[in-house]
Amino acid sequence: MLDAIERIEIHVRTVTAHEVGYYGALAYTDPSFIVPKQTQNWTDRSKRQRNTWLEWLERQNGLVARSQEDCIEWHKRNRKAIPFWVAIEAWDFGTLSKYYEILKGNHQNRIAQRLGVSNTRTLKLWLQEINTLRNRCAHHSRIWNQVSANALPDLAAEPYFQTLKLDHSALTRLYGQIAIIWFLVQRIGPSSDWIRHVADVIDSKPNLPGCPFGSLGLPSEDGFPRHLFGI
Repeated sequence: MLDAIERIEIHVRTVTAHEVGYYGALAYTDPSFIVPKQTQNWTDRSKRQRNTWLEWLERQNGLVARSQEDCIEWHKRNRKAIPFWVAIEAWDFGTLSKYYEILKGNHQNRIAQRLGVSNTRTLKLWLQEINTLRNRCAHHSRIWNQVSANALPDLAAEPYFQTLKLDHSALTRLYGQIAIIWFLVQRIGPSSDWIRHVADVIDSKPNLPGCPFGSLGLPSEDGFPRHLFGI
């Protein structure tokens, strides 16, 4: 999982820096690129005053401050402002995903188009779920039968998703996440054979009681549906 997620992370990071950084080297610090509602104060359930934009900016500043990347250290040493395409090297996937979430729609749209995704809300939800999956993998948590609270959206007009016919079970489980990750990976690296490795791992599952393929959201107990992915 992490091999593909890291590839997506690097690509989204690059596209974000290119599309938003085009408007200015310090655009990532400028609230005018952010949905106005996200820059306003709000009160949470504990009656605390919150500000989504300022919280994101504080988190981003902390990551940059702790970073030991040579390019970031050089700017610090020389007391130079850190441009978008340098600062973003310090962001983790959660920070990147949150930045996309709070961006104004026109900026979201350009990033989504570069990924072949026609709906900005769909990409937002995908990135959130991929970030959750990434964190589980990084901490060696169980993922094979995890169920998401909300079903992921697919792109109904895309032939790829029309072929897969993902149902509610798939879109709340690992199989749906695999399908979405593969959709993105194919657009980033068309020659990737990641899906074959995933299929091999899943099909090597021992036949254990209480561990059906359905727990991954697969459409049948025959193993990974290779024919639907053309492999």
